[in-house]
Amino acid sequence: MADMLTDNLDGSEPWHNGAPYVPTTIGHVPKCTQKAREFLKGFPAEERAAALRPFMIRYRLFPDNCKDVHTAPITIKELKGLVRVWKLHNQKGFWSDHTTREQIVLALYERMQYNYRQVREKRRRADEDRKRREALKHQDGPQLTEEEKAAARMKALASRREGGPRRRSLEEEPKKDQDQTPLLMYMSRGFGEPEDRCNPRSPSPTKKKKKFFSDERPSFEESEDEDEDMQQVRIKRKCSTALLNMSLNKKMSSQFVEQGGMAALLDLASTCKDEEIITNCAAALNNLIPYGDYYPPWKLCDLGVVPVIVKLVKSDDARVRHFMALCLCRLSQEHQLEDRLAGQGALGAATRLVAVSDSVRTKEIAAKVLINLACSMEGHQADTTVKNVLKCVAVLVTHRDKNNNPDAETQQFCAEAILVMACLPQARPVLAKQGVVALLKVMFLASQRPATTNACASALCNMGQAHSCRKEILNLGLVKIMARLMKTGEEATQRICTLCLTALAAQADLRPSLLKEGALRTIAEVVYARKDADLVKQGAGALLAFAFDPSTREDVVHEGCLGALVALLDKDDKVDEETQANSLMALCNLIADAATCPQVLEAGVLLKLVGYTSQLTELPSLVDYLAVAVLNVSTHKDVRTYVARTPGCLDLIIELALLGVARKDPSGELIEGDGSGADSDRTKSALKTLLNLSLDSETHEALLERRRRSLLDALALLVYEDRKARTFDSSRPCGKDSTLHLISLLLHILTTNKTNHDQLMSGDASKLLVCLAKTSNDETRTAVAGSLYNMTQLNPVAEENAIEALVRLSKSSENERVLWCAWCFANLSTYPKGRAMLGKLSASLVPALLGMMRSGVADAEKVQYHCAVAVCNTLSVFLKKQHVLDMVASGTVQDVIVITVLRANDVRTKQVLAQALFNLLARVDTRREMIECDVPMALVRLTRVEDPILNLLATNMLKNLSCEADKNVEKLLEMRVVRVLVSQCLSSSGGVQIKRKCAATLANLAAVPEILDKGFCDRQSNIVSGVRSIAVARDAETLEYVATICYYLSAMKKGRDELVAQEAVPVLASLCSGEDVPAKVRQLVVAALTHISNDSTTHESLTEFALPLIIETMAGAVHAHDTRMNAMTLLCNLVVHHEPSRGAAVALEALPALKAFVRSCSVDEHFAVVAKILRDLTWDEEHVPLLIEQGAMALAARLAKREPAPLKHDVAAIVCNLCASGARPSQLIEEDAVGALFWLTLQDLLNLTRAVTVECATSLRYLAQHSEIVPLICDEANLLPLLLRFFKYDESEQVRYDAAVVLYYCLGHEPAQKALCRAGAIKMLSDLASTGERIREVCSAALHQLPNNLMQNVDGKLLGVLMGLLDMQDADFTDPATFMPDRSLTSRKPWPLREATPYEPKKKKMKAEWPTSVIEKSTNAFVPAKYQLDMAHPCEEINPALQDVKVDFIGEYKKMGCDAEAQTIKKLSWGAKYLENKIVDYSPRAPAPAPVFVDTTPASPTPTLESPVLPRVQTPPRSLGSRRSSVDDEERLPAVDARFLQAEDVAASDALQNASITSAFKKGVDEVEPEPSPAPAPAPAPPRRRNPRKYAVTKKMKQKDRIADDYYELLRNVA
Repeated sequence: MADMLTDNLDGSEPWHNGAPYVPTTIGHVPKCTQKAREFLKGFPAEERAAALRPFMIRYRLFPDNCKDVHTAPITIKELKGLVRVWKLHNQKGFWSDHTTREQIVLALYERMQYNYRQVREKRRRADEDRKRREALKHQDGPQLTEEEKAAARMKALASRREGGPRRRSLEEEPKKDQDQTPLLMYMSRGFGEPEDRCNPRSPSPTKKKKKFFSDERPSFEESEDEDEDMQQVRIKRKCSTALLNMSLNKKMSSQFVEQGGMAALLDLASTCKDEEIITNCAAALNNLIPYGDYYPPWKLCDLGVVPVIVKLVKSDDARVRHFMALCLCRLSQEHQLEDRLAGQGALGAATRLVAVSDSVRTKEIAAKVLINLACSMEGHQADTTVKNVLKCVAVLVTHRDKNNNPDAETQQFCAEAILVMACLPQARPVLAKQGVVALLKVMFLASQRPATTNACASALCNMGQAHSCRKEILNLGLVKIMARLMKTGEEATQRICTLCLTALAAQADLRPSLLKEGALRTIAEVVYARKDADLVKQGAGALLAFAFDPSTREDVVHEGCLGALVALLDKDDKVDEETQANSLMALCNLIADAATCPQVLEAGVLLKLVGYTSQLTELPSLVDYLAVAVLNVSTHKDVRTYVARTPGCLDLIIELALLGVARKDPSGELIEGDGSGADSDRTKSALKTLLNLSLDSETHEALLERRRRSLLDALALLVYEDRKARTFDSSRPCGKDSTLHLISLLLHILTTNKTNHDQLMSGDASKLLVCLAKTSNDETRTAVAGSLYNMTQLNPVAEENAIEALVRLSKSSENERVLWCAWCFANLSTYPKGRAMLGKLSASLVPALLGMMRSGVADAEKVQYHCAVAVCNTLSVFLKKQHVLDMVASGTVQDVIVITVLRANDVRTKQVLAQALFNLLARVDTRREMIECDVPMALVRLTRVEDPILNLLATNMLKNLSCEADKNVEKLLEMRVVRVLVSQCLSSSGGVQIKRKCAATLANLAAVPEILDKGFCDRQSNIVSGVRSIAVARDAETLEYVATICYYLSAMKKGRDELVAQEAVPVLASLCSGEDVPAKVRQLVVAALTHISNDSTTHESLTEFALPLIIETMAGAVHAHDTRMNAMTLLCNLVVHHEPSRGAAVALEALPALKAFVRSCSVDEHFAVVAKILRDLTWDEEHVPLLIEQGAMALAARLAKREPAPLKHDVAAIVCNLCASGARPSQLIEEDAVGALFWLTLQDLLNLTRAVTVECATSLRYLAQHSEIVPLICDEANLLPLLLRFFKYDESEQVRYDAAVVLYYCLGHEPAQKALCRAGAIKMLSDLASTGERIREVCSAALHQLPNNLMQNVDGKLLGVLMGLLDMQDADFTDPATFMPDRSLTSRKPWPLREATPYEPKKKKMKAEWPTSVIEKSTNAFVPAKYQLDMAHPCEEINPALQDVKVDFIGEYKKMGCDAEAQTIKKLSWGAKYLENKIVDYSPRAPAPAPVFVDTTPASPTPTLESPVLPRVQTPPRSLGSRRSSVDDEERLPAVDARFLQAEDVAASDALQNASITSAFKKGVDEVEPEPSPAPAPAPAPPRRRNPRKYAVTKKMKQKDRIADDYYELLRNVA
C-alpha cells in the first residue's frame, strides 16, 4: 500500500486504478445498510410494478373502498386482474410458468413494452401515409373528382387482382374478411316494398367510367389510391343502402344490434363524409329509434347513438337535420334520460337545430327536444334552454303560409309549447322576464282554433302565478278578453276561461281588476244558474278567492254572491261535496270579517250549519270547514251569547270535536270515529270555538248545562282518547295548538267563574285536570295548575291523585305554574280534609314543596311563602312516626332548616317555616330526633332576624325545652341558650311577652348547675343587662323569675363575680322598688344582695342602692324573718366593713329597723348581729347623738340582758360609746342605761368579764360626770348593786377607781345622801379606800361631802379614810375634761363577711306547651288565576291557494312527441314535403325604412277575437359599431320578425348554443323607445401585425355578440 502511494505522488493516475471503491466495514454490518441492500435488490421489480399502475387505474382494478388509487399498494389481485384484461392468461401454461409476483410483473411489463412498440409503429406508418397523400395533392395535374378517384382505385384494384402488385396487408387478409357487400346488397333488396328494392341514386352498373385526358391522367400510384378510395365509398354506399333496407323489416330490425348492424351504421354515419351515405344512415336511424320494444332508449344511449346524432346535426342537408331532430325528440320523450342526453351533447344539438333550420317543422321538433330536456335542468342551463325555446316560438308565432295567412297549426304548437313550459316551476320566472304575456296576447288575438285559445288561457293562468306578470295581464286587457269569452265562447272555452279567472282571482292584485270588469257578478250568475257542475265548482272556487281577500269581501256581499254561496249549501246533482266545500270556505272567510259577518248570519247561515249536525258522518269533506265556520263566528264578541243560545249550536260544536273518536250516542249505541283521532284540526277548531265562547261569562251556564252530551263528558272522552293514542305514538304533538292544551285552557276559563265550581266539582273536572297534568307540554301544565288553584280556593280538591298531579306540575322552572301550585298546596292545607290528606302524603309531599321553594322563579318569595304555609299545615296534623323518621333519614328536615335559615328571605316565610319547625318539635316520640337534627338551633338562629314572632317562637321553644333542661343540657349549651335569651330581652323587637318567656326560661335554666356554671357565668352572656331588660315587665311572676336568676347566680362564687363585674346591685335593688313588691321577690333579692355583699368591692354600691331596701326590709314586720335576717346580715357586712355606710345607715334610720327586728328575734345569734351593727354605728361620734335620740340605749339595755359573753362585750362597747358622747345623758338614764350596765355585769363572762366590767365602769363614770343627771342616777335602784360589784372587782383598779368617782358624784347630791348612806355607801367607801391610795383619796373626798349628822359612829378606820384627804396630791378626778379612760379592752373584733341564709327557691311546676300552628286563610275573596286570556283565538281564514283541491298551475308538464314515418330509398329520392314549409318573411326588405315600433299602451282600443293582421316590423340597418351590450333581465320580448337568423350566422351556431341569452329587452311593453341612429363608422386604423390566436378568439366573441344583437333587433315588440 505504501508502494502504491509513493508511486503516485504526482497525482497523475487515480489511486484505485479503475477499480470501484469498496469501503471496508469493521465489525458487523449496520441494519440500515442491510435494509438498503435489500431495497436495492427489489427496486427494479417495484419500479416495473409502479409502471403498471396507470393501466390498473384505467381498468379500475383497485377496490372500491380504496382511498387513493395513486398510493394504494399493488397486490397480486390487481396484477392478476391486469393479466386477464390483456388476455395473457389465454397463453398455454401461463399460470404454471408464472407462479411468483416478480414473474407476473415481469410478464406484464414486457407486454406493456410490446404494446408501446406497436403503437409507435402504427403512428409511424400513419405519418408516412399522410405525408404521401399531401405530396400527391401538391403534384401538377388536373384535380380529380371523388368519382374519378374512386374509378382509379377500382381500376388499380382490378389490375392487382389480375396479377399486378398487391399490398402486403391485402395479401394477408383472410378469406373470411373479404368484401361481401354485393351479396349483402342483393339480399337486402327483398326487405322493403317492391318499388323500393333498387337504389335509384346509386351509379348504374352499366354506366361507363369517365375517360381521362392524356395530360390529366394521374400517375399509377395516385390512380391506384383513388381507385381504392372510390371503391370503398361505393362499398359504403351499398352498405348504407342495405342497412336502410334492413331497418324497414321488423324481423331484421329486432336483430339489428345483436348482428352488428347498429355498430356498422353508427360507424358509417360518424366516419363517412359522403352525402348519400350520411342521408341513408340518418334515415336508417330514423327508422330504428322508434322500436323501443327491441331497443330501450337507455340501450341506444349505451351503443353511442347520441354522439352520432349530435355529429349529424351539423350536416348541411336539411333532411339529415330533420331526421336527427326526430331522433332526439323520440329519445327525449323517455324519462330519466334527460341528464344523460344533455351530457352527451343533445342539448347543444337541439339548440343548433332551432337556430339553423329553415323548416318550420324541424324547428318545432327541435323546440320539443328542448322542452323535453328542460324538466331536469336547473340554474343557468335551464334559463338558457327556456330562452332558446321562447326564441323559437317568437319566430314561429308570426309564421304565415304562402297565402300570407297565419299558420293555425304552428300557432297551436306555440301555444302548447308555452303551456308546457309554463307548467315547469323553473321555467316560469324566465318566461316572465322574457315578456311571454305579451306573446300570449298576440296568440289570443290571432287564434283560429279553440284548442289554441284554451292553451293560451291555460298558459296565461299559469303565468299569472308569477308576480311580475300580473301587471302586464292588467295593462294588456287580458282579463276583459277572458271575461267575454266566458259568456260568448264554447263550453270548453268557457270552462277554461272560468278556470283561468279562478286562478287569476287567487292573486290579490288581480282581483280589483276582475271586479272592475264585472267578472265577479258574472261568476256569481254562473254559479247561481247551476248549468254545469264543473262551471259551478270553478265559480265557487273563484268566489272563495274573492271572499279570502279582505279588500273584496264586502264586494262579494254587495254583488249578490252571498245568495249563491248559501244556495250551494243545499246539495243536488249540480253541487258536489267539493263545490259545497268551496262555498263553505268562502262563507268562513266572510264570517271571519266583522264587516260581513252580520249579513252572513242574517242570511241564516248558522241555522244551515246546525242542520248538518245529524249528517256529519256523511259529509267527511265538509266537517273541517264547519268547524272553521263556527270558530270564526265565535271570534266576534257581540255574537257569542247568540251562538251559545242558538238551539243545537253547542251540540254541533261538541259533535265536531268528537267526530274523530269512538263514542256512544244518547241511546247507548257505539259510533266509530272517522279515524282522525282526538288531535285533528277539526277537533282543535271546535275546542277553540268553545274556548272563545267561554271568554264571555254569560255563556258559561249554557256551556255547562246538561244536554244529551255534556261538555265535561266530551272533554273527558277527548282526553282519554288522546292519552290512549299517545301510548302507541309517543311523538304526537303536544304544543300550544294540541287538543290537551286547548282543553286545559277551556277548563281554566271555566274555573275563573265562581258560580261554575259546583258544577265542575260534580262533573269530576278535578279528575280531568289530573289527567291533563300528565302531559309534557309546559303551557298545558301551567293552565292545569291555574285551574286547580282556582278550584282549591272554594273547594278542597283533596284526592290523592290531585295532590300527586300537583307535585308533578310543581317540578318546573316556569314562574306562573310554580306559583299556582304553591297556592294550591297552601289552599288545600287550610281545609281540615286537605290537611289530613297532605299529612298522609307528607313523606313525598314535603320534599316536593321544598323543591319548589328552591326554584329560582321570578316570584320566588311568593312561592316560598305559600309552600311554607303548606309545609306548616301539613306538619300540624298527626303524622306517623315512621314518616317523620323517614324525613329525618332522607334529609328533609335538614332541608327545611336550610331553607328556613338561609334560603328564605321574606320574614313572613321565615315565620311560617319557624312554625313548621315548631310543629316538628311538638311530637313527643320524635322530639329527641328533632333536637339531634338541630331544629331548636334553627329556631334560635332565626332570632337574628329581629322579628317579634320569630323571637316569640324561639323563646316558646326554649321555654318548653327548659322544662326538661336536665335532659338537654348539652344541646342547650351548644345553642348558647342564655346568650340567646338575653339578646332577645335586649332586642328592640322583644316585647313584654318575650321578656316574660325569657325570664321563665332563664329561671328554669338557672336551676341546672351545669348550665348556671357554663351559661350564666359566661361574661358574654351579659345576664345582668338581660335581667335589667326583663325587669321592665314589672309583673310579680316575671320579677320572681328575675330574682330567682339573680339568687342562683349570687349563691355561686363564679356567678357572684359576674354579678359584681356587671354591676348587678342597682338592678337587684330596682326589683324591689315600687309598691306591692312580692315577698318572695324581696326575699330572693335580699338574699342575693347578701351574697353579693361578701365582695368588699360592692359595698359602696350596696350602700348607695341597696341600703334603703335593706333597712326597709328589716323594719317591715310583714316580711319573713329569714328575709329580715338576711337584710340584717347584709347591713352588718356593710356597717362593719364599710365605714361610709354607717352614716348612711343612721340617716336611713337603721336603728329603728334594728329595734323592730329585735322584737322578732329569739336567737342569740340574731341579737349578736344587732349588737355588732349597733356597736359599729356608735363608733361614729358624729352620728351617736342621733342614735341616742332614736333610742339606741334602750336597744342596748335590751341586748344587755342576753347571756352570750361576746354579745355583752359588744353591748358594753355600745353603752360606753353612747355614754362617752355626752349627748342626751338624761335620755340615756331614762332608757335604763344603769340597768343595762347592771345586766352586763350580772354574770361572769370568763375572759371577757374584765373587758365588760371596765367598759361598764367607764360608761357609768361618763354618766355621773353630768351633774344634771346625777339625781337620776341616784334614783336608779341598780346603782348601789352595780357599784358594789365594781368595788368588789379586784382585777382592775381602774374599775374601782371609776366606781369610787361615781359614788363621789352621787354623794355630792344632797337629796340622795341620806338614802345612799342608809344603803351602806359609807361602809362601801370605807372598805374601798383600803384598795389603793388613789382610791382612798377619792373615798375621803366623797365622805367629806356628807353632813355631820350622817357621819355617826365614826371608827378609826373611817377616820383614817377621812384623814386621807389631807394627803391628796391631785383632785383632777373632779374635772370631766381630764377623764381619758383606757378603752383598750373595748369590743373591736371584726365581723366576718357572712352570706345569706341558705335558701332553695321553690320551683314552679311549668309544663311544656307544644301547640301545633295552623296558618289560616288571610282572606276569603275569590281571586282567580288567569293564564293568557287577554284575547280570543283568532279566526281562521281559509286560503284557497293552500287547499288540496287547488293546484299551483293549470295542466301539467308533459313531454312533447312527434310523428314520423319510415323512410325508404324511394321516399328519399322524392324529397321531403315537410321541408317545403319554410319560414318566409313576405315583408319587403329594400329599401330599409326607418325603425317602426308598435304602440302597446293600454290606451289603444281593445282588440276583438277576430284574427288580425299582425303588424310587420322592419328591421333597421345595423352597423358593427352600433352593437348593444346585454342589459337587465327585466326587458321584455321584442317584436317578432319573420327572419330568425341570416345565412352568415349559421356557421356560428356553436357559438349561439353557448351564448348567454341575457335579457336585452325594454323595461316595459308601454315604455318602448326608439333606438338612436347609429353613429358613423370611425376611420380605419392603419394595419398592424396581429396575434393569430388572439385574433381568432376576438373574432369568435364578436361573432357571438353579433348573433345575439341580430336576435334582439329582429324581435322588438309583440302586440
